[in-house]
Amino acid sequence: LGDVYKRQTLNQFSGLIKQKPPIYSAVQVGGKRLYDLARQGKIVDNDNIKEREVTIYNIECLDFSLPKFTLDITCSKGTYIRSLFVDIANAMGTVATTIQLTRTRQENFTIDNSLTEDQWTYEHIFS
Repeated sequence: LGDVYKRQTLNQFSGLIKQKPPIYSAVQVGGKRLYDLARQGKIVDNDNIKEREVTIYNIECLDFSLPKFTLDITCSKGTYIRSLFVDIANAMGTVATTIQLTRTRQENFTIDNSLTEDQWTYEHIFS
């Protein structure tokens, strides 16, 4: 896949986009959470799952070495990243699965100022 094609495809997913929550989400349909229905083996008609608007502020391809690619995404709350990957793959005429997902920021908390596992002590947390 050429760089121009990749950039054009990713640009389709920049800004305000509509996204359908996955069946393993906390979204409710008919008063029941989708993940509960999915775990019970109940099939929810995809038409009954309402799309939501989310914002992709930035989407950048850091590496593209078939069959894997690495993206850096800055997005609004409520964005389903795994679903976004599937949508991007569909737009490219292929399929995708998420191998690794790293949240590098949540509100004011960043991965750079987070504690390592050996720092999970009372002194480090409450100092």
